[in-house]
Amino acid sequence: MTTITYQDAVNIARQLEAAIEAIRTREAELADAAKRLAKTETSIREAESRRQDAHRECADLDQKIAAKRNELEQVSKEYAAVYEQRQSEFAQLNAVRAAYTELQQKLSR
Repeated sequence: MTTITYQDAVNIARQLEAAIEAIRTREAELADAAKRLAKTETSIREAESRRQDAHRECADLDQKIAAKRNELEQVSKEYAAVYEQRQSEFAQLNAVRAAYTELQQKLSR
């Protein structure tokens, strides 16, 4: 068995103390990194939640837009039918007016 001198023991103790301090510093850095990681993961979950909410809102708006387009198409068809009816009635009215005017002219002779 070898013996070490007091000075060698003191030097080893100082080296061990420095190594222990380096380990503590590294553990503190790792703990800080873990806290930052947890905070980042929380931010990511919140952002994902907001993205999903926005996606649901967009899907809802898409459905509303589709419903409004269908409604517009239906109203346009109804308007076209009413417009055709009106045009037909105006044509009939003009024919009646022309016949009335012609009848007036024949009666006034």
